[in-house]
Amino acid sequence: YYDVTFDCANNPTKGIPDYRFSAVIDRAALDGKEDVNPSDDVCPRDSTSPTDKGCGTKKPDRTLGGEILTDIIWK
Repeated sequence: YYDVTFDCANNPTKGIPDYRFSAVIDRAALDGKEDVNPSDDVCPRDSTSPTDKGCGTKKPDRTLGGEILTDIIWK
């Protein structure tokens, strides 16, 4: 969970995304252990195994892995 404050918009028009997010996890930084499955360390991503649902927004096929976009609207 993250709190993010935006104080500007690249394009204040509704419906045009202003920011694209991604994340990468360093397992060793979290718990000091070696990462046995580095393919699931990035987001967004498609499912990497039957137990991994993927990460990101829903794609047209209803699976996760879509881009994470934010649209800033000034009122």
